[in-house]
Amino acid sequence: MRRRLIAATIDSLVDSGYTRTTTVEVCKRAGVTRGALAHHFASPSQLFAEALKYLYADLAAPGPPPPVDDARRPRVLADWIDRVWAVVGKREFKAVIELWLAARNDPDVRGAIVRVVREFEPVFSPEHARSAFGASTPRRSLATFYRVVIEALIGLSLGRAVTPKQDRGHVEDAVLTLLKRFAAEV
Repeated sequence: MRRRLIAATIDSLVDSGYTRTTTVEVCKRAGVTRGALAHHFASPSQLFAEALKYLYADLAAPGPPPPVDDARRPRVLADWIDRVWAVVGKREFKAVIELWLAARNDPDVRGAIVRVVREFEPVFSPEHARSAFGASTPRRSLATFYRVVIEALIGLSLGRAVTPKQDRGHVEDAVLTLLKRFAAEV
């Protein structure tokens, strides 16, 4: 039941956005009563936090790049970029963006999702990927590379949410190529 409610919440966020994702809409999509929702989630904000936790777990799934020697590093990092993009490029990532934006203006949502953000913070930090770079890589270079990749992929995902499908493939390919080129220089 909880998973159905979370899935319905994510679908509504993707299809309709945060402002039109109501408990009535979530219940309708999940095929449950509002009482069932209230039994599993104390508030809409708690439901949103659980949805974000589910989405973040999917984001964390690719894990950090594996440790490699200098010769193989560019290929391994390029493969890691592809794995992260495979997750961030999913339509469901739009729900993450919707919740981030909602948290900016809704104190209840902000209070609920800040715990999820903090829980997953280590997974999304540059130090999570440190083993792939070796001890000789300066922390600043690692942090810069990691942030550029993550921020660029988030930007591409946002672009997917607002750009017609036929217009975005070329831009996405170009950005991914540049990120992989950057990986060869780290």
